[in-house]
Amino acid sequence: MINQIALKEPVRKICCNQPPNGICPLTHKIITRPARGVNCMHGECFDVSGFICNSMRNNSWQCPICRKPLTIEDLRIDPYYFALASGSLT
Repeated sequence: MINQIALKEPVRKICCNQPPNGICPLTHKIITRPARGVNCMHGECFDVSGFICNSMRNNSWQCPICRKPLTIEDLRIDPYYFALASGSLT
């Protein structure tokens, strides 16, 4: 399932004033596969595995950051996340 998400068109690049802290707001663990929704307007990401597990367990499919409805079809891996976190993107 995660591999299918990774093959989709990436989310648009959104500028952030601060680099990401690398911690998933759902799992409170280090983000390994950063994701956000195609309709989300924030730059913050969450771990896609944690999101899917949490959403399936609670039967609640919404962005953990902005609370917009978020289905698996609207999930996207953010290819800019690690570059932004490392400071190589400005």
